[in-house]
Amino acid sequence: MERLCFLVACALLLLAPSTVAAGQTDPLPAWPLCGRISASPPVGWTENQGCPAARFGNAAYSDQPLSSTYGPRPLYSGDNRYDFHRGVDIAAPLGTPVFAIADGLVQIAGDDPGYTDPLIKLRHFRPGQASCANVGCYYSLYLHVSNWVVPVGTTVSKGQLIGHTGASSASDFAHLHFEVRDAPASDTASAWSRDAVHPLRVLPYSVANNTSVIFGTVNTSNANATSAQVTISSNRYDLQSVEMRVFDANHVEIAQPGNTPDARGYYVKPPFFDMEASNFQYSHKDSTAFPWESYGIGGANECPYASEHGAAYDGNVHMDAQSPADFHQGLFNGVLVSTRKYWPSDVADYWLQLEFQALKGPAACIEATAVFVGAASQTGKWGACTPPPPSPITMTLSANNRGTAVTVRWSGATGAKVDVRRNGALLASPKNTGSYTDKLVVKGAAYTYKVCQAGSITTCSSESTITP
Repeated sequence: MERLCFLVACALLLLAPSTVAAGQTDPLPAWPLCGRISASPPVGWTENQGCPAARFGNAAYSDQPLSSTYGPRPLYSGDNRYDFHRGVDIAAPLGTPVFAIADGLVQIAGDDPGYTDPLIKLRHFRPGQASCANVGCYYSLYLHVSNWVVPVGTTVSKGQLIGHTGASSASDFAHLHFEVRDAPASDTASAWSRDAVHPLRVLPYSVANNTSVIFGTVNTSNANATSAQVTISSNRYDLQSVEMRVFDANHVEIAQPGNTPDARGYYVKPPFFDMEASNFQYSHKDSTAFPWESYGIGGANECPYASEHGAAYDGNVHMDAQSPADFHQGLFNGVLVSTRKYWPSDVADYWLQLEFQALKGPAACIEATAVFVGAASQTGKWGACTPPPPSPITMTLSANNRGTAVTVRWSGATGAKVDVRRNGALLASPKNTGSYTDKLVVKGAAYTYKVCQAGSITTCSSESTITP
């Protein structure tokens, strides 16, 4: 079921996430460690020469393996509590050279009051643009660096050496945390946590897709709050979302209330877990135009969960929300989230388990689709998901010249009798002779008919309307 958006509300309140589309970033970027070039450098290469152009845009020169990707993860420095991660972590020895992924301007180099560890932040124009006006810019962030060799205000070239990796002060884990933040055209200077998008939208990445989507516990006892547990296991790092669809016994899709945003554009208990969209809507910001207070109760951008806000800005209040029963799990907006670290691994692959707690039934079949940034999606199913065969019954209608009777003709029905339905209600159950005349009609009124196997509401002809 397609998501809906009240365009005016979404545009005015900036609740529609910025998804980096093709052509909006450098088409041939470098990975920040240049495919870990320092671990096995070409003959005669030195880091001051930068990342060779032959590695630009080439997925063969990625910085894999990643120790964390974008989205849910257990936070090692926080006793493996649930944490929403807005970038990718690349484990690397201290002092590994770091390179600019694209041409850009140095906005931060070193310590900054908004971050706990030194970082480098670059601003990038979109291809063919010379400013951020109208179309916005995107930003690359390189965190936990041990040093930086470019000063603020200077322009750097793609592949240029900008610094060296360090370690997180919280965990002492030697790695580079890399983020991409994308400013929407409607808020061109924005580079807040809410603007963080999956870095693998921007970096070259190509891995065969070996993904499983497996259902666990499904509870259909409450049709208005059906819950379904689904586990995603994949060799890929670029999972974007998990989308749920619910079908009734006739394999008719049931519209999910959460697919329609509220009056301010927020999706509340949706039948999907979209990491970028959720981050954009619920991390909020605290700028002059969009102060933290505006997301509070009674504010212009009032959040559906404003009662959970504190007095000071906290971009993690929703995205890091933990289950009261287990702080290793996330629980927010109708979805219970479990995850495991995969390098060094608890499991061989990326692993994510979601329990959707607010699906609308009655559900006979549920489909879960794992959507990736750069690969085909993968779908798993629960229940009776084979659509019923098409009805063999066909029907035609005709009215007499006076408009006082309608004749219903059919073929393909079996059995001694059929049910003729008019305007959704059973009209008659005549013998299966192939025709029936309805004389209880009023000229000029519209009537809708269908013919069904006797006693069935599913093996029926298509509906047809006539005005005698």
